[in-house]
Amino acid sequence: MRIVKIVLRIFCIAIFIFGFYLTYILFTGGFDSFSMLIAVIVQQILVYQIFIFLATTILFLKLINKERRRKIYYAVAITGLSLTIIMSLPLIVTPISISNANSEFIAAYGENWEAQIPEEVKKNYFLTSPFAFGAAFLGWPLAECLVEKDIEYYNDGEIRLLFDVYMPKEPTPNLPGNRSIIIMIHGGGWATGDRGQGLPIMKYLAAQGYIIFDIQYGLIDIPELKEYFALAGYDEHNVGENVTVVDQVQHIGNFTKKLSSEYASTYNANLNSVFIMGGSAGGHLTGVVGFGYNEGEGIYAEYFNNTFANNLTIKAIVPLYPANSMREVAEGLGEKLLGVPYNSSSNVFEAFTPSELVDANDPPALIFQGMSDTFVRPYMSAEIETAMDAAGVKCCRILFPFAGHANEMVLNNPHGQVWLYYLERFLYLNQL
Repeated sequence: MRIVKIVLRIFCIAIFIFGFYLTYILFTGGFDSFSMLIAVIVQQILVYQIFIFLATTILFLKLINKERRRKIYYAVAITGLSLTIIMSLPLIVTPISISNANSEFIAAYGENWEAQIPEEVKKNYFLTSPFAFGAAFLGWPLAECLVEKDIEYYNDGEIRLLFDVYMPKEPTPNLPGNRSIIIMIHGGGWATGDRGQGLPIMKYLAAQGYIIFDIQYGLIDIPELKEYFALAGYDEHNVGENVTVVDQVQHIGNFTKKLSSEYASTYNANLNSVFIMGGSAGGHLTGVVGFGYNEGEGIYAEYFNNTFANNLTIKAIVPLYPANSMREVAEGLGEKLLGVPYNSSSNVFEAFTPSELVDANDPPALIFQGMSDTFVRPYMSAEIETAMDAAGVKCCRILFPFAGHANEMVLNNPHGQVWLYYLERFLYLNQL
């Protein structure tokens, strides 16, 4: 029995030490590639961490003789409760995120913006509240949809690119998605990543009637980024020796042409209602595609002329924690990113910086941004929002205190629920 108690005490101490580590990550977002990846993982299950630390505190106190070790007893109680409260902070500040999101929607769509959505749609298909405590613990079943995988859309002998398509299971005419198209662009630092990153979101939206094309694009051969984003994985057939961001946008452009000429009719998808969505590097590419779509005659026409299909109606874009200032990014990643050194006089860096592409004819945007994101700092999405505001284009930037990078991947956590509540409404409003 004595040995069991010693083992349990050691276990509780280890949990507390890990709690201090998580506290640091929660407030800073991490300090190296490992801790930043840990930040992504642990915040997906942050609600359960509250009970882990509370249960550990209770267990630890049970193992201490309060009468003989009163100081230790109270030290453990204070430490354990402090860690429990700290782990609760992302949950506690959820009302702040909701208030911020509602203010953004009011500014963009008016005081009664939600009244523009029919009650039967909200009642039958949408989340009824931005956050439900029960769902945070119990979750909800993944929505059912049809999926077709591994469809080739590009092959130049060196790079082979595929896509998956997610569709509603039943051809119900009244689904809120109305067979609108969502082009999903994965993240991974432009050098890694693959389809499937937004699986819960894609299944959820496909069940609402959207046709979602989850596409690959050519990856840049930057070994240090492959190591940095090792968990993102990648398809070795996607990596090209001379691929740059310019080529990646060309690949996405090639997809839009095939979408226009073939895939839209194959999957009965609506070319007059197209959305672009992606996170991180995919959020950056989302901005470049969404804002660059009409740049065929702009100052950056040399990069975008004849890149995209000319008969898509891009209703809105959804960049999640998007990278922006590409000259600054290239300073850290080297000339492979865009093919020239960051201090070159070439305007290619500005041409592939979303905020530089914004003009009054661009579509609205809904941006997700964690305020503790150390992969892509919040000021980058703020630059995009500032540019859109200056151009008079609607932009809703939802901020999540204590949230890091990619914290919406588990939809039932507080960040994911708030995000999804406003995402489904944003998509619906921009179909109108």
